[in-house]
Amino acid sequence: MHIYLFVQRCLETLISFLKVAIKTKFIGLKFPQQTGTCIVLANGPSLRNTFESHMDLLKKHTLFCVNGFSLTPEYELLKPGNYVLLDTSFWLAKDHDGVNAMINSIISKTDWEMNLYLPFAAR
Repeated sequence: MHIYLFVQRCLETLISFLKVAIKTKFIGLKFPQQTGTCIVLANGPSLRNTFESHMDLLKKHTLFCVNGFSLTPEYELLKPGNYVLLDTSFWLAKDHDGVNAMINSIISKTDWEMNLYLPFAAR
């Protein structure tokens, strides 16, 4: 059963990435060139284990964080250089309290240069 759930979640993640790639329009955008290894900090229960086991590694590489990462204590500690907002609730939610808390957290805590990426649909 665990293998089935793992495979199912991997497929759902792949489909989600494909949807983002298809729906995102990067026409005319110039992305800052970044070299070397990058690490994507996707929110979830396993991320806690990553913080506990690999904090030194995370501090050495370019980081991409997603969605509500600014609400964690690790946000200010790791100072990610890239923030990706993909969850449609950030621009479609009827209850904006959680979204406002996350946006205010980014604004108040970020005292370093950071790239913010939003899908075209969020315009």
